[in-house]
Amino acid sequence: MSAGEPAVFNGNSLNPRFRNSEIVIVVVLVVEMFVADLCDRRGGTEKLHLQSIFRSPGQKPNTEDEVLISDFCSTLARSKLRLNAFNHPMHTMITTEDFFVPSDAAGIDLHLRRKRLANVEDFTSERTLLLMHGATFSSGSLFDAPVGGASFMDKLAAAGFDVYAVDLRGYGASTRPPEIAGPVDPSKQPVRIETAIRDLGTAIDHILESRGLDQLNLVAMSWGGSVAGGYAAKNNGKIKQLALIAPLWLRETPGRIDAGGDLPSYREVDLYKYEETWRAAAPKDHRDALIPSGWFGVWAENTLAIGPRGTAPNTILAPSGAIQDIREYWAAGRPFYDPGEIRVPVLLIHAEWDVDVPFDTARDFFSRLTAAPYRRWIEIGQGTHMVILEKNRWQVVNTIIGFLHDWLRF
Repeated sequence: MSAGEPAVFNGNSLNPRFRNSEIVIVVVLVVEMFVADLCDRRGGTEKLHLQSIFRSPGQKPNTEDEVLISDFCSTLARSKLRLNAFNHPMHTMITTEDFFVPSDAAGIDLHLRRKRLANVEDFTSERTLLLMHGATFSSGSLFDAPVGGASFMDKLAAAGFDVYAVDLRGYGASTRPPEIAGPVDPSKQPVRIETAIRDLGTAIDHILESRGLDQLNLVAMSWGGSVAGGYAAKNNGKIKQLALIAPLWLRETPGRIDAGGDLPSYREVDLYKYEETWRAAAPKDHRDALIPSGWFGVWAENTLAIGPRGTAPNTILAPSGAIQDIREYWAAGRPFYDPGEIRVPVLLIHAEWDVDVPFDTARDFFSRLTAAPYRRWIEIGQGTHMVILEKNRWQVVNTIIGFLHDWLRF
């Protein structure tokens, strides 16, 4: 490239297998590395064509889409690129399917949601993934709230994945086991980790059988990360790669999620009180900007619409089994499973301000993944335990896409 010539990144220069395919959005990751390198080497005085990644070979760039590389390094310009990529016609046709799968218990059905590009039906194991929620909010709440115009599931589907999300019994649209009045014997708490692992296994088996696959990728968050880890440790053959976002692990105290005292069958969670707790994990001068304007309202509306609703306004119900798990296992120094038995590639994502899974907890968990063929820990700055719904959620999405495409070599 000669001096003064505009810096152009052409997505068609990638491996030919990706030309005109459903996963062009993955070049966003490459573009950001490309621009970062140009900023370092060229001083930020050159021009970059934002639309160039979508041009066919020989097509002239549009000068209206030129920006100085120094400007492109700004947050606004990077956001424009990601928006252009997501709004490209190849990625705007996402189809959604909702269905129910019988669990191993009579009368208990599990809700599964599937999102994919409408023009793609057949996917390999590498392109198939299942999302697993945490202790309080359903998969629809965490992974399919359209904050910023697109949900977590949308982003992954637009990147060319066949994306499934499961609600365990008692969560979201899945069947809710009967509530027991008053304090509940810990052994009878609904949806303990043993039950959760069975439900996760039911969902995985259904997907593999219905799609004719032997394996899939598993992405899980928080308590769901513990469930996914426990499942993977005993079912390595069914998991292609495992991505865990702040999985629960050993800690000295139960944490903020446990208010103490006797546990009812279901906790009633006030979303607007939860917002205060959510933001409180960040330093005071970062709390207002943590969740972009309007995002919390979209998420709360979506979460309440999914339910199950509590008796008080703006509340949902969540099984207390996960809290009992914390008391008996994670806060008692008793691992439910051995991470050393996980023999698949593992990605661990953790955020700087996560007080629910402290840094030392994440480090201890990572150090025990001794049998994984390879493992990676990504620490995201300026994020809390709910980073997937915050201003830096794009880092989580890009990191997961990059990990699942690890076989790419640029």
